[in-house]
Amino acid sequence: MKLSNFGEKFGNHSGIVQLMDDLGNAMSENPDMLMLGGGNPAHIPEVQSVFQESFKQLFSDQNKFNAIIGNYDTPEGSKAF
Repeated sequence: MKLSNFGEKFGNHSGIVQLMDDLGNAMSENPDMLMLGGGNPAHIPEVQSVFQESFKQLFSDQNKFNAIIGNYDTPEGSKAF
């Protein structure tokens, strides 16, 4: 397939793609590794518990679930949030 100059550049490897690949491989090779860079969130049990409960509520309400996966918020973001 013939690509434009932009397409060629966009389709090649970039620094961020390599970084994300490295971070993903590091976690799969050593699950006990503490990821302190690259934007990975910390695993804080109390915070994860709150998120898990919020997701349970979201997944149990079909209207909320449909809105989350299929509707854009306004440019200002979610008013409820």
